[in-house]
Amino acid sequence: MRDPQFKNSAGELTAYALACGYIERVESGADSVELGKFGAQRLDSYYVYLYGASGRMGYGYYQTLTQARRAYKSAVRHLSDSSKFTLARVA
Repeated sequence: MRDPQFKNSAGELTAYALACGYIERVESGADSVELGKFGAQRLDSYYVYLYGASGRMGYGYYQTLTQARRAYKSAVRHLSDSSKFTLARVA
């Protein structure tokens, strides 16, 4: 039996790792971006949170990991200037 993979070839957490409760988080000073997965069956979705010095500044909920990872990567790119970034829900 093969061991479950927690990271893909790009070094990102897999859907399995996120389902196990692991989160991806990037920090820059007081700002950070977090990608994770809700565990409840009826809320089986992914989230991206954007934090600043005063707490949570933005968030997005996504039905697929692909959508959530796009938002996460976009937030990470804009992390140095988080005042210009807002997360949008992708349907």
